[in-house]
Amino acid sequence: MPQRRPRQGGAMSEPAYRPARSLTRFPHVRERMPGSDLAIGLDSPDHGAPFYLYEAGHLLIGGRNGERRALLTAAVARVPGVDALVPAGRGPCEPVGRYRVESSSGISVPEVMAEVDARIPGNREIPVVTPNHVLTIAGTCLLPESEPVPVRQALPYPAPMEPGGPHPVAVHLADTGLVPAHTALAAGATWMAGVRGEQGPAFDSGDIPPYAGHGTFAGGIVGCLAPTAAVHVSACLGGGAVTEYDLCRGLLRAIGSGRVPDVIGLVSGAATRGGHPLLAMDAIIGWAERSLRRIGRPVLVVAAGDNASAVPPWPAGYAAISPSVLSVGALDQGQPPRRACFSNHGPWVKVYASGERLVNVFPHGRYRYRHGPAEVCDADALTPGRGETRRFAGGLARWSGTSLATPLVAGLIARRVARTGRTAREAAADVMAFARSQAGAGPLPAVLTADNEIV
Repeated sequence: MPQRRPRQGGAMSEPAYRPARSLTRFPHVRERMPGSDLAIGLDSPDHGAPFYLYEAGHLLIGGRNGERRALLTAAVARVPGVDALVPAGRGPCEPVGRYRVESSSGISVPEVMAEVDARIPGNREIPVVTPNHVLTIAGTCLLPESEPVPVRQALPYPAPMEPGGPHPVAVHLADTGLVPAHTALAAGATWMAGVRGEQGPAFDSGDIPPYAGHGTFAGGIVGCLAPTAAVHVSACLGGGAVTEYDLCRGLLRAIGSGRVPDVIGLVSGAATRGGHPLLAMDAIIGWAERSLRRIGRPVLVVAAGDNASAVPPWPAGYAAISPSVLSVGALDQGQPPRRACFSNHGPWVKVYASGERLVNVFPHGRYRYRHGPAEVCDADALTPGRGETRRFAGGLARWSGTSLATPLVAGLIARRVARTGRTAREAAADVMAFARSQAGAGPLPAVLTADNEIV
């Protein structure tokens, strides 16, 4: 298991967070998670992110030792205002348990946590009791940088490549699933041949909800770069968001159902209370590290987030402390490419890849723009304004974000595995060596563009 460390962050040379932008997007996240009661927790401004999202009325409690877990649970249950602490697990996510806080006084999770910090020594520095944080696509800004835009072109970008080699390779994307089967996709989208997965939420009215199609789009990017890969797109982020506990459960199911994937793509992230790592994800990161040492896979490829910030969302922050995690920032389309204006950045971002104005498969239907062009930068000058509607009928769309640069990197690693038969760990090292060579003497540590062909 990775060594849990106090939060990351510190002094920055530019604004660290965009709270107003994120708060305006919160109602849309809550709307897309009807089965969960979401809330906003305020945090100290010196943690970089002044708030975090969490599941109301629930806590996570860690501890591999059963006696230790029982002691922690008893300590929380004695907090004034807590009537009972009831196990509320929806499946295995060991060594972390989910508990429902029953309270006749209406005590909130942040109020409980303040008492827990006072009663459990060290919990504020290295937490063993935390909120059940909510992760969203592209991390703390709660949406990819831009909303999708219709395009007339017939081919995706990056363009489909020829098959890379004879060796088997598997990619798992934890995303929004695939668009429903009744939705027409681009005719002749042969690059989707190896993309399978869970069906995302249906939208029978023809109105495309927020986040819908993201998993299909991301799967298409991998399919373009690694056409022989077996790509599975899960629907754990069906509404664009997921609790850390449910993400852990979904990943445990994926890795326990057969051959361990070579690459796992994680496109979501969260600001956390105190800026600490996600308690439920520690089990996944620890497993990945052990598996990587033993069999050379999986490599976890994680979106750095679209907040133009040096403060890492989690799980991207694990890249600073775990060799199994590769965090991905976004490049713009300049010549030479630069860090995209929306991309998070810092020493914890290991590679920057094309993440602006990518083109891939998108469902047919009407889309109403909730946000319009981004406030800090405009990754796509043609993004319609808030409240405007566009019809998607060509089967393709243009989209930007680190959550889309992530499958590009995952696809290049998969292509390297397919071509050479090397392990995912070795293939990732090859890709990173190439990316560092492309960066040259520039300000970014490693660079991959949509046009790269890694031999």
